[in-house]
Amino acid sequence: MGRRKRDMVLHSQESLHEYCNSVRKTAGSEFKYLLEGASELRSALSSSSRIKAWFVSWHLVLAAQASKAASAHAVATYGAFLKWFEPELEQVRKKGAKSSKSKTRHKSPTGGFEFGGK
Repeated sequence: MGRRKRDMVLHSQESLHEYCNSVRKTAGSEFKYLLEGASELRSALSSSSRIKAWFVSWHLVLAAQASKAASAHAVATYGAFLKWFEPELEQVRKKGAKSSKSKTRHKSPTGGFEFGGK
C-alpha cells in the first residue's frame, strides 16, 4: 500500500472498499512476517537462555498481534460504513436507478456515492 494523498483515498464507497481491503492484506502479511521473525529470533537467542530469548521475541509476537488486529479493524471499518450509512447509500441507489433508465452506460451499484455530499 503506497502513500496517497488523504483526499485521494477516501472519496467514494469504492475507494473506501479498496483502501480497507489493501490495509487488510498488508496487515495480514505483516502478521505472518512478524511471527516468523519472532520464531527465528527466539531460536537464535535460545542457545544462551530460553527465557531471555522468549522475553525478547515476545515484542515481535505483540507486534504481530497488533497487525492482526489492524487487519480485522480494516474489515470492520468497511462493515461499519455500510451499516451506519445505509440510509444515504439507499438514497443514492434510488437516485441512480431513476437516472439509469435514461442512460445506458454502466454505473456503480451505489450510483457513485461521494463522501461529504459532493
